[in-house]
Amino acid sequence: MHWLLGWSWAGASLFGVLIAATDPVSVLAAFKEMKVQPRLGLLVESESLLNDGAAAVGFGILVAVASGASATPVAIASSFVWIVAGGIAIGAAPAIAPTPAPLKTFPGNAYKFKEIVQEVQFALLAFGYYSGEIDGEMNPELRAGLSRMRADYSLKVTGTITPETLTALRIEAR
Repeated sequence: MHWLLGWSWAGASLFGVLIAATDPVSVLAAFKEMKVQPRLGLLVESESLLNDGAAAVGFGILVAVASGASATPVAIASSFVWIVAGGIAIGAAPAIAPTPAPLKTFPGNAYKFKEIVQEVQFALLAFGYYSGEIDGEMNPELRAGLSRMRADYSLKVTGTITPETLTALRIEAR
């Protein structure tokens, strides 16, 4: 962009860092259609997160340099350590947090269950397992989509929403 459009080095570098992060959504959708092992999808998502983190660090450093901060190796290293330590702390927090109580399906939780069903419908729609309405109802089409998804993920085929289903779809029962 510097040579092509005559942008400043700082502007061209910021643009480069912004577009460097990859978005694996289409690749993951193709993986679901091809019934690729879920572990491969997890690896692609993890690699994308690593790229996002590197882009965030690069962006932070370039913004600081563009605003006049010093770009000494000590300043860059301390910024990097701060971001890595913060990422580790934020990532570890859910791992050490107490596990939420399982969702019970009695009348007081009917609204929560409907919300979870809607999230499952949306996720299955995104991955091509469901094509019905996002209405929060456990209908036959949703049960069939759940069965196909669970079979593809090598889970016991039940046609119901289980904790394993929510985990596989990365949905948190609140």
